[in-house]
Amino acid sequence: MEEHKRLYLREFLELTKVRVRDFIAAIAESETRLRSCYAETFDKLSKEEFVEMVLLDCSFLIMFFLKAFSPGIQSRYIDRIFNKPWMLDEISIDLCLLENQLPFFIVEDLFNLSKIQHHCEEYSMIKLTYAFLLAAWQSWVSEEILEKINLLKVEHFVDFLRICQQPAQEMQPKKLATITTPSVAELHRAGIKFKLGSSINPLLIKFDDNKGTLEIP
Repeated sequence: MEEHKRLYLREFLELTKVRVRDFIAAIAESETRLRSCYAETFDKLSKEEFVEMVLLDCSFLIMFFLKAFSPGIQSRYIDRIFNKPWMLDEISIDLCLLENQLPFFIVEDLFNLSKIQHHCEEYSMIKLTYAFLLAAWQSWVSEEILEKINLLKVEHFVDFLRICQQPAQEMQPKKLATITTPSVAELHRAGIKFKLGSSINPLLIKFDDNKGTLEIP
């Protein structure tokens, strides 16, 4: 993958016409904030190595999305990723693993700095991410989420999916008498009835106080 990342970085720089030093400066300026986003400390990586890692990962991500969802972006090189569907599937899965998340703000900053949207005005990093997650997760990502996402701060791809799964209406929190969650058997013995919900959102769970009914998708 390191070979692919360097190839995609080369294509990214050719497409943007922005100097590599400008991207390096943008990442270096946010180095402290970036490092604080990770559970790992990256103590063994120097500033230069850390900045290079972020630049390679961000440019790979941006080019991967553009090649997948922007017909106007053509590769000048033999692209072994897009010639092998199984590699596309593996990369799509890897990009949604929690340990592989890139802070969304730096990807968006580099995308905006690149001025790539001048080549394909209909795209933003949010829209490209939406297109990717919709293709990968389908019913988990709703069409109306774009308007909501633009008003919120997205931390990374997994956070994007979390926002997609939030209930449409915020439920008012109630003070809990206990922090121990009872089992289904205990709820049943207590008289709670269970009902199959119609929503495709697996987190949209409703409890009817009057009927004692727990509705779960």
